[in-house]
Amino acid sequence: MKLNASAQAKLYAMTALACGIWLIQSLYESTQDGSLTAWSTLVFSACLLVVILHSARQAVLGMKAVRKSQEEEDKPSDEER
Repeated sequence: MKLNASAQAKLYAMTALACGIWLIQSLYESTQDGSLTAWSTLVFSACLLVVILHSARQAVLGMKAVRKSQEEEDKPSDEER
């Protein structure tokens, strides 16, 4: 089963949001236990940041494509004029 463009864009947006919350939680806990500058925390945070940026970009591009296709559907064709 393949998702349509709108559902796929929403899924990317939810992924970006969930990973953003996960990053904030991870940084908060690392601050509390003093491991904020540990190598593993930095690598994990960088990886989450890459996922967040990629997911957010894909969500924006997907929503733009959906809007563009909806606008094209709403335009009257030459035959309808």
